[in-house]
Amino acid sequence: ALRPLNRMYADLPAKDFDPLCLLNLRDAITSGSWMSQDEKAKLAKGKRPLGQARTTTNRNIGRVKAMFAWATTHVKAFPPTVYHGLTAVKGLRIGHPGVRETDAVAPVDPAIVEQVVPQLPPTVADMVRLLLFTGARVGELCRLRTVDLDRAGPIWLYVVHQHKKRHRGRVRTITFGPQAQLILRRYLKADQTAPLF
Repeated sequence: ALRPLNRMYADLPAKDFDPLCLLNLRDAITSGSWMSQDEKAKLAKGKRPLGQARTTTNRNIGRVKAMFAWATTHVKAFPPTVYHGLTAVKGLRIGHPGVRETDAVAPVDPAIVEQVVPQLPPTVADMVRLLLFTGARVGELCRLRTVDLDRAGPIWLYVVHQHKKRHRGRVRTITFGPQAQLILRRYLKADQTAPLF
């Protein structure tokens, strides 16, 4: 994320890096204009796009802002007005002219999954089936313990305590219906705090 920043603004004092500089950096990242001719040729040879997609650009501009935020809180001589000015630059929105969008990530075709599952070790095969039945993430199943399951009703519930939206106050509950319960019963442990998988 910082390579384009260094390439374009290495000689500029950090206190002079303003929102217009950040906008120019963002444009250079999306177009690939910050790269050398050799770098552009290497991408072209590999048939890869020149500029970064909108979502990648937004993440990398966020990293540049984070670096300035860190400097604001850790470097005494660094003026806080620099970072505050950069926060005025908003992320690129869908449909921004000249900015590439990435293709949506599609789910794996169930027919392919059915071909692969018999080739897997039994525990991994069961985990794949649970992923299909529940929409859980792999990490969530890996952390699942017997104590985490609410088995009081006909549908078992798993309130996930560590997930990517937790910091926004969101609660994530995974439900296990009859087919998923048949699989889970084989892995329930006497030690309630031991991971099932």
